[in-house]
Amino acid sequence: MMRGEGRTLCDFVPGSPPTWKLHNERVTVELRAFPHGLCLATLWDSKLGARWSGLAPLTYLATLPGSSQGWRLLDWSCQEEHGAVTLQVSFARGRLVLVESLWLPPDLSIIRRWVELHNGGDDMVEVEQYHFLDLLLEHDLHDSSLELLYVEAFAGHRWDRWDPGDVSFGVRQQVMTAGDALRLTVGAYQQACSWAALRRRDGFGLVFGLEYDGAAEIRLIDVSRVPGARTWRSPLPLEQGVRLTAAPIEPLHVQLEPGGVWRSPEVFLGVFAGEWDAAAHITHALVERYLSPALPDDRFPYVIFNTWGYAWDLTPDVTLHCLEVATEVGAEVFVADYGWARDVGDWMSVPARMPKLEELGRRVHAHGMLFGAWMAFANASPRSQVLLEHPEWAAWPDDWGSFGTRALCLAEPRVREWVTQQVLRVVREYELDYLVHDFELITPCRHPAHSHPPDPSGYHSAQGYNQVLRDLRHAHPQLVVENCQGGGRIMTYAMTKLHDTSITTDGAALLDSLGRRRALYGASYPFPPRYCASYMQEHPTDYACRSCMLGGPWILMDRAADWGPLEIEIARRNIALYKRIRPLFRDARVHHLRCPDGDGWDGLQLHQPSADRGVVLLFRPRGAPMVRARLRGLDPQVTYLLETASGRSWEADGGQLMEMGLHLDLPDGGSEVIFLEARR
Repeated sequence: MMRGEGRTLCDFVPGSPPTWKLHNERVTVELRAFPHGLCLATLWDSKLGARWSGLAPLTYLATLPGSSQGWRLLDWSCQEEHGAVTLQVSFARGRLVLVESLWLPPDLSIIRRWVELHNGGDDMVEVEQYHFLDLLLEHDLHDSSLELLYVEAFAGHRWDRWDPGDVSFGVRQQVMTAGDALRLTVGAYQQACSWAALRRRDGFGLVFGLEYDGAAEIRLIDVSRVPGARTWRSPLPLEQGVRLTAAPIEPLHVQLEPGGVWRSPEVFLGVFAGEWDAAAHITHALVERYLSPALPDDRFPYVIFNTWGYAWDLTPDVTLHCLEVATEVGAEVFVADYGWARDVGDWMSVPARMPKLEELGRRVHAHGMLFGAWMAFANASPRSQVLLEHPEWAAWPDDWGSFGTRALCLAEPRVREWVTQQVLRVVREYELDYLVHDFELITPCRHPAHSHPPDPSGYHSAQGYNQVLRDLRHAHPQLVVENCQGGGRIMTYAMTKLHDTSITTDGAALLDSLGRRRALYGASYPFPPRYCASYMQEHPTDYACRSCMLGGPWILMDRAADWGPLEIEIARRNIALYKRIRPLFRDARVHHLRCPDGDGWDGLQLHQPSADRGVVLLFRPRGAPMVRARLRGLDPQVTYLLETASGRSWEADGGQLMEMGLHLDLPDGGSEVIFLEARR
């Protein structure tokens, strides 16, 4: 038994089977050891009264050479650090040792898990397939259906095409009934973000996410009614219930030499109750408190100007004009996008479309702004020196590359070393404060001349890409890193651990206020506002600017040299408003009031329970009915002061605002920003 801060963190009950119970202030996790591995028996939130039960091995692990014998329990240990408890249970099968790890924070109804495989034998072992998560939920779909919520990835998430009708971060719901088998692809260039939530009719739900960038799949299967489901990738026949699995789409081909250790990517699983927003709240708390880097400074997320709105039309004089405008309106970062280098892959500054990067950086810093640059560090033009000298470094055979480039294979150590040297040199030589990376980074590769195993799902490529970022962050800990990858194509929780923010808008949404709001609305379910960066390529209007304000950074990418005094004043006013809003991102809960669809009003609400204050952004597209927004997360017994961006103020009871709603007579095609704070 282990104790910490006056409460039991881990109870062990010997017997058949051995049982462990992990506790924090909210949740109890019961685990049991069987010959087929460690099983999650119960996940119970005592405050919510939410309980999920089932009994199936957490791990499906297929190795070459394989073995049909079961696992033997070796030992276990439990450690406590900063109130979080980690349970490790070790099993043996021949000369292999499997260490199951579960981590429980002190303050959330959530667990994270991973495994380590130790090869104690004399021969190489290959990990062919592995399930990040494998649960059997005690639920009969004949008696009651289940609801599934997931969020699509960036429009254009597929590597092979970008359909005009695609919606960035569309929110999707499905109902699972008897006999159903659902499959959702997530991760690199797949259908959805690496997050989903499942809810019963009683309002209790499970939320889960993958800390893995490669291509993966989530499956939900009605075990007793789907042919083959009882024994599909399971060490024992399952009888009934709903099976939830998450695994790489293709074999991993992880080769483990004698004495070697393989650690799997992490996955998390949490309990929530009520609306889908509750699943978002617990996920955001996990990311901000335990996964993401610390905020760069008190201003973050920043207001940024990016040069790509000019594409190939940019000149050095226009660049400097934009720098003056960006300074005048209050931008805090100036980013030199595509066009500063000789070519993609030849990362040397040339004064073609903008001043040389070193000179531009000095000017930006002299204006009191941070300086950033764009890189597609894992791509190269066929004309670049690196591909002329090493054509075999490109991924093969399904190679692709944006803008006529080729994707380099980061699974290959020689390539990864060269890429790392280039990005470290660029950050150092040009004194960058901010880096946005782009194009293709996780690439399946089967090149016969490469030293890595066949990599059909991009597992080895993802590990190489993550290593580049770890080396970058270690060498430049103050550097702010933005995830792009041809738009928000890889929205995972491995991404949040190595980046400060991520893009959510590209393509048509750059010029479309509704598209930007739709992207922010959807992406802010799986990810906190700081991972919902919004690019804007419209001339400033109040409506266009406010459509970017509940995520960050806010990135201006319009042709600022063409702005007149009116556009400059509108931009300045709205940037000041955004700077007033963004402190609310920290420790705030996002409430999704109504999804933007162009037919009715739409809105998002941020609220900080600790300070009992927040902000609401409401929009009325042209022709839409008047706004009647029922707010959420307020104290019904408290009176709130409400103040609009234009200065109008009034008071209302929290109960009234949540039950009767906030009624606004917005003009056709209008918007409003309302701050609210409890009156004590």
